[in-house]
Amino acid sequence: MALPYGRIGFDRNQKEQIVIVEVRSRSGYALVYGFPSESITPRKIQKVRDTATVYLLQTGKQTATVRFDVITVLFQGNAEPQLEHLEAAF
Repeated sequence: MALPYGRIGFDRNQKEQIVIVEVRSRSGYALVYGFPSESITPRKIQKVRDTATVYLLQTGKQTATVRFDVITVLFQGNAEPQLEHLEAAF
């Protein structure tokens, strides 16, 4: 979903809470900058939280329980991408 502060993803299968998912990826060549999870800075976390707040206010769900997950994807050549799901990452 695109919102004024950014774009966020949701896990709609959760019945008890809203799960907001940040997806970070890197290719093998970009590993000099660190793994995908290392690109999640305090500034990025705040941006995701601000975007989530706008969504919750716009949809009237500001009292919902929210969990922030991260999915990282590592692309290396022709190999299958490596995925990691970090629940309640921040």
